[in-house]
Amino acid sequence: MAGSRSSGADVLSRLKSTKGWDIDPSLEGVRELCRLLGDPQLSYPTIQIAGTNGKSSVTRLVAALLRTAGLRTGMYTSPELLRVNERIELDGALISDAELAAALSEVFSCADAHALELTEFELMTVACFVALRKAAVDVGVLEVGLGGRWDATSVATPQVAVITGIGLDHQAILGDTLEKIAAEKAAIIKPDARAVVLGPLTAVTPSVERLIRERAQSCAVPVVAVRPPFTELEGLSWAGPAYQIPNIATALAAAEAFLAGEGVSGGPGSEPVRGKPAAGSPDSGPPGAPSRAQLQRVLDTVCFPGRFERISDDPPVICDGAHNPQAAAVLAETLHQLDLRPIVALGVFADKDYRGVIDALARVARDFIAIQPPTQRALPASELATEIAARTGRAPLATLASWDLDALCDTCEVTEDEPLLITGSLSLYALLQS
Repeated sequence: MAGSRSSGADVLSRLKSTKGWDIDPSLEGVRELCRLLGDPQLSYPTIQIAGTNGKSSVTRLVAALLRTAGLRTGMYTSPELLRVNERIELDGALISDAELAAALSEVFSCADAHALELTEFELMTVACFVALRKAAVDVGVLEVGLGGRWDATSVATPQVAVITGIGLDHQAILGDTLEKIAAEKAAIIKPDARAVVLGPLTAVTPSVERLIRERAQSCAVPVVAVRPPFTELEGLSWAGPAYQIPNIATALAAAEAFLAGEGVSGGPGSEPVRGKPAAGSPDSGPPGAPSRAQLQRVLDTVCFPGRFERISDDPPVICDGAHNPQAAAVLAETLHQLDLRPIVALGVFADKDYRGVIDALARVARDFIAIQPPTQRALPASELATEIAARTGRAPLATLASWDLDALCDTCEVTEDEPLLITGSLSLYALLQS
């Protein structure tokens, strides 16, 4: 047993030491490694989920909906918050250390034998494909890591593609306009897919939506557009933040499209109507759709770590991973709807549009605290404090390069109506949990 544990630890250590993100516009290495391993990503049907915001939540919801419909699911998300095992779930449970080590060992052995050099994300993605094949899943639900066109998950051929929304993020890699970013994400739409599901924020501009629809039409893939008022969710209870409601509707549409198989109505580019009550009994829906009772069970049990998560009741503390202006604006609207005026402990990465994040949150913040994420990508808290003062007209309550929850709470008085909100990066949540 000691040898097995050592071997697993060695494999994980090697993964961590592998080169990180290296945006090389090519999938050749991943394709070749998958081919040598017998193309594990083609041994089960897949749903691939891209988008600027909301893709992790939609991925979790889709997997949960398909499990409640009786399917054995594999799920892949990134990044992890605490342990690399978090990236892969097999039928709702985190992959075990032994299962992960076995998949990674198989991938490393093959890559070494053929002198293939891949990034950490690429190797982990191929290990996910191998693990899902080993687990004999009925479906793999894959979250895109970044963009879509050149993402390692895109060596799969999804039966259903999902684009949750388009916003400005990772511009240095994906392009400096919404249209360029949309084109990168729309590349996950592939010929002969059952459907592409478009979340509400794909309609951010007419040109963005038109670009995605043209890609779908060129691939002869039906479009399912998810738009307000989401009447298909009426009568269901949801205790989480309102900003997850579009994600729930998007996930439901994706699950319906997958379960219905070739039963998605219409031809290429058609748009089944969403948001209207289904015909028949109150518990019925489109062919293959999860029942309302199944959907309610999912809503009662699914969790979204670090997404408007209340991590303390006394004092009241909320943590949210909003890290770009679009996500921050959605978060601000949720706070406004709940009539909350939080003290915002903000920590951001230097390569993000933190000015847009400050502007979005300023309209609902009682005050700010400038903090620093525990990573080399962090914007120094002192620089963030200067930006906060410049954009809001007042200095933050405190500036903390090194901090913990107690230190934050010592800087301010909070109440139920004016809680502490820690936001700007999911790395802040990971630090609090560790």
